[in-house]
Amino acid sequence: MATAYDASETRVRRLPAALRAPLEGRTWREFLYLLLNLPMALVMFVFAVSMTATGLGLLVTFLGIPVLAAALAGCRALGAVERGRARMLLDLDVGAPAPVRPESPGMFAWVGALLKSGVSWRHLLYAVVHFPWAVFGFSVAVSLWTSGWSLLLYPVWFRFLPDGAGPSGIQLYGDGRGNTFYLDTPFEILLTGAVGLLVVLATPWVFRGMTMVDRGLVGGLLGPSRLAARVSELESGRGRVVDTAAADLRRIERDLHDGAQARLVALAMDLGLAKEKLLEDPQAAAKMVDEAHGEVKTALRELRDLARGIHPAILTDRGLGPALSHLAARARTTPGADLPLWLSESSCARRWSDIIRPDAYAHWQDDGLLLPFFLEYDTGSQTLPRVEAKLTGYAAFTTATGGRPALLIHTRTASRDQALRHRLARPAAELGLHVATSSADFTTTSPWGPWWTPLQPGGQRTTLTGLAAHWPGLTSAGGLEPSDADTPLTLPVPPLPPTPEIGP
Repeated sequence: MATAYDASETRVRRLPAALRAPLEGRTWREFLYLLLNLPMALVMFVFAVSMTATGLGLLVTFLGIPVLAAALAGCRALGAVERGRARMLLDLDVGAPAPVRPESPGMFAWVGALLKSGVSWRHLLYAVVHFPWAVFGFSVAVSLWTSGWSLLLYPVWFRFLPDGAGPSGIQLYGDGRGNTFYLDTPFEILLTGAVGLLVVLATPWVFRGMTMVDRGLVGGLLGPSRLAARVSELESGRGRVVDTAAADLRRIERDLHDGAQARLVALAMDLGLAKEKLLEDPQAAAKMVDEAHGEVKTALRELRDLARGIHPAILTDRGLGPALSHLAARARTTPGADLPLWLSESSCARRWSDIIRPDAYAHWQDDGLLLPFFLEYDTGSQTLPRVEAKLTGYAAFTTATGGRPALLIHTRTASRDQALRHRLARPAAELGLHVATSSADFTTTSPWGPWWTPLQPGGQRTTLTGLAAHWPGLTSAGGLEPSDADTPLTLPVPPLPPTPEIGP
């Protein structure tokens, strides 16, 4: 149910970015982050410098080493607090570095491992380097925020100044000899408010620039090393691939058990009965053999469909054209299915290249449901942040045109598919986009089949028709007619692969 807060948030989002920036939650969170920088940096700086100086001074004795280890351990603990603060206020998710792993049990082994840990020394460096930046950021943030809003609201609050403040405003200049300057005329008051408005509008962008420095410090000094992050990513990707492979094996086993295997068992029973009746009732036996012949063809069809889910996908082998051809052939040979519109990459570029550059746009219609969708054919050559940046363009398309098609992303491998899903889930939800993904490990010569997974927690693979039912709020891109579709010369439509026939 919509709330008053949702309505106000919607009204704020309708404003231009420059005007709504001071009112956005992001600006206030960044301002709070810059304010908290000073006390946090002060605590870390004092702790790090005092403990390190004490430890270095005591190195002539045995006590210096454990004091230095305690300094590093404390900096790591404070670094965890800083990562949590960045996650909560800056929406910056920096993974925790690998814990200290001594080669052998015991306190001395732990102290030695801590002193040899480069991550620990990076936390100490952060405590020292961040302090002067925190002082600067705190000063700038407080100065801009207070002065901007004070000047903007000056036409309101100057009326409540005490009589001793001046004739009717605040004094900007006075030399003690009667030469004074007050902000008291209507023009001066309005000019002061205009200057305050400019400062208020510029302040959020200054905050974002300063917090970018904080993001770099937190991510570069308090996170895991690049090698450790890469190893973790590979381990996570390997786990996802193993899980996907196991799920596919279970699916194949289920399809074989419930489909082809059951039909073959029934076929064997029918042929056994036909064999028994062959001499006593040849006509009935012939009828049973004919029925068995139909069962064989059905079983072969099911095995062929199952094999399509195993061999390499047509999208991977030959690109979008052949896959589209099979989609169009499916529409021509299946009652109720239709592909009324398809725009190639060049056609999409002519219409929307200033906002988006999809590989295709299409309307798929089946069972009375319409699925308008953009198609992105991801080859894996672009980085994940670059693919994520495309979502902003599709959100801008929705805002500019009012159309809300789905976005289907096809990848070459299951691991790439999982990585994209992990990366795009949150921004897609924030932008209100309907996104589904698939990969060459699933999508076959039947791209309409149950290979597409909506980009949401717990999403299950479904067909194109299932996506249309899952997202009833989809609307097509405006201003398009079936006559806008690419011509058959650019879109050859072959028949579907023939079903193998069993000879008599």
